[in-house]
Amino acid sequence: MDAAARARVERLAQFETGRAALANVLDIIGGPQDRAAEALVLERCDVSDLIARNGAIARYGEGHSIAVAFPATPCWVRADRVILSQVIGNLFRNAAEAIAARGDGAGQVIVTVTAGPRVGVVIADDGDGFDPLDAPMLFQHGYSTRKAKSGGLGLHWSANWMAAMDGTLRLDSEGPGRGARAILTLPVG
Repeated sequence: MDAAARARVERLAQFETGRAALANVLDIIGGPQDRAAEALVLERCDVSDLIARNGAIARYGEGHSIAVAFPATPCWVRADRVILSQVIGNLFRNAAEAIAARGDGAGQVIVTVTAGPRVGVVIADDGDGFDPLDAPMLFQHGYSTRKAKSGGLGLHWSANWMAAMDGTLRLDSEGPGRGARAILTLPVG
């Protein structure tokens, strides 16, 4: 009975995480449509909270195990909260795809946040990485390192929105098989 009770508590915790992740997805999907005619709204938002929400989604996606580590303390930036969440979500999806492409079914994403005159967010994965010579092309519309995947819109879209929020996005890797890092900078909130 104790084991059944522990399993029930664990399942409830997973449902709560799933509920929070679903609420975040609905916010991401509905937000831009609700505000399609409005201008970009920069507001004070907690980037750590957005990382936590998107990290929960990445942890349970794609049928593989991803450990996600991130800071728990709030870090305030000036950005459009919904769009920044979409950018972070896209970077987590890319990390999950890179981990899956490695082929061993497990991986980790470590997020660090640094404050200064600008806030820096680094999303580092231990996925398949990329050739550093490809870095200039990664943000081109339609370019993808995934041979079996069409698209190549996510990074292009993300970089454009980061620029619109007075931020930056860059990617680096030490090479194939050595993981990758997405580096965001944002104005302090």
